[in-house]
Amino acid sequence: MSSKNTQPFFTICTEVSNREKTIERTMRSIEAQDFIDYEYIIVDNCSQDHSREVISDFLKNNKYLSSKTKYIELDEKLQDIASWNKPLEFATGKFVVVCEGDDWFESNHLSLAHEVLTKNHDVGIYVALRADLENFQGENVLSEKFHGYLNSSDAFKELISFNFLPPPSNVIFRREMNGVSFTYDSHNYLWAGEISLYYELLINKFDAYVNFNALTVNRGFSSYKRSYFHIKDKYFSFEKWIKNGHYVDIEKNIRTKLFEYSLRIFFPQLLRFYFEKEMFVHLIAEARKLGLIFSTIMSVKVFSVFFIKNFNLFSKKIIFNYFKKTTKN
Repeated sequence: MSSKNTQPFFTICTEVSNREKTIERTMRSIEAQDFIDYEYIIVDNCSQDHSREVISDFLKNNKYLSSKTKYIELDEKLQDIASWNKPLEFATGKFVVVCEGDDWFESNHLSLAHEVLTKNHDVGIYVALRADLENFQGENVLSEKFHGYLNSSDAFKELISFNFLPPPSNVIFRREMNGVSFTYDSHNYLWAGEISLYYELLINKFDAYVNFNALTVNRGFSSYKRSYFHIKDKYFSFEKWIKNGHYVDIEKNIRTKLFEYSLRIFFPQLLRFYFEKEMFVHLIAEARKLGLIFSTIMSVKVFSVFFIKNFNLFSKKIIFNYFKKTTKN
């Protein structure tokens, strides 16, 4: 750990929940950083696999990282976002670096961030991009239009439009202002607590910087299938921000965007011949707010795109289930 009288520039926070197969890789990437003014906080959230043994053995055999690390084993399991906040309780650094237990960094992750943050003192949200582009399909975490410096007002507009939502492990953020720490909202959010964190930073006039030269974050593979669970937090934010007066002329545009996002989660469930009742009720309620004709046309368009992209898979599913039923009969 850093000296008690010296504030480290970074606090790296890792929350671990059953990561025995990946946590050593995560820790090795922290140990390999070429910028060393950091402290490391690891919190094991009651893992039921061998994560605790892996962490303890690694720290025992790696004295350098051990000297910079505070390792906490929880006795009672915390829910997702509350567990993200737990390492922050022990953080003393000027900036917080999140590295989830299945993610890992390139060795220059901290040094590139330090270079930017020491030159841009109003930046409270620093974003690095993904290094492992070959491991997932699509663009990087943010569109190229966001690359570089974003003042707080511009970044805020993009946040409330749900365009600026980088994943937690890609973000380094200011830890506190005037003695008050920035944390994830674990009371109102189920999954995307970073939305609340970015909101608080931007509303407090901290700017953002997306470093397009920093391809330094590697993300673990997620096997989670999107569900109603994954849109609740966006709709909670949306309704809250309506009440806060953030949508003057664009409320319908944002509602339409979220409705389309919901449909893109809903239609893949049809490939499993299953859909969630909560999602169905949610879609009906939103369709009424948007207007049934408008929402029906939109639903048809989204389904058409989905069906064309998944035609082969969809037809195979139908044929398989048909023969499965006829065989039983």
